[in-house]
Amino acid sequence: MKCLTFISVAGLALILVACGISTEDIDATVEARIASIPTPTPDIDATVEAIIESIPTPTPQIVVKEVIVEVPVEIEVESIVVDDEIE
Repeated sequence: MKCLTFISVAGLALILVACGISTEDIDATVEARIASIPTPTPDIDATVEAIIESIPTPTPQIVVKEVIVEVPVEIEVESIVVDDEIE
């Protein structure tokens, strides 16, 4: 019976040790693992400059248009010749 008691006490001790309170801080462990993962940081100045360079800049252009305008012109006539044969 002593052997059974000893085995029971040893089993109970193992269960207590396995399910016992952890001395390790889980939150600190998770934070340390997250902190060890490198995260890429984008270069914001380079990104902004690339966006600005991709925008086309307007350039001034000279536009020449030919416009036909009818303007009355006065001409001085010295004499009018009438041809008699036209009648």
